[in-house]
Amino acid sequence: MIAASNDFLMHWKASAPRLAAFLKSRMRDTMAAQDILQEVYIKTQTRYSELRDTGKIHAWFYKITSTLLADYYRKRKDYVKLDSID
Repeated sequence: MIAASNDFLMHWKASAPRLAAFLKSRMRDTMAAQDILQEVYIKTQTRYSELRDTGKIHAWFYKITSTLLADYYRKRKDYVKLDSID
């Protein structure tokens, strides 16, 4: 288990700066970008044992990051009530 944890951390440290840059390039709110990056870390760390091909871990990090980014914007989407349109 410790070896898997060390392996995960090695990959995370290599990918985290690129993931942070990816998020910052797509968001104005740097604090929200850091929050999403933290969510990515937690989600990937807890599910690392489910990863079948560790050779694709960096792609896996990006997939989870882009999914959480889409979720962030989906939740923030402003809706206009139809009653308020004149």
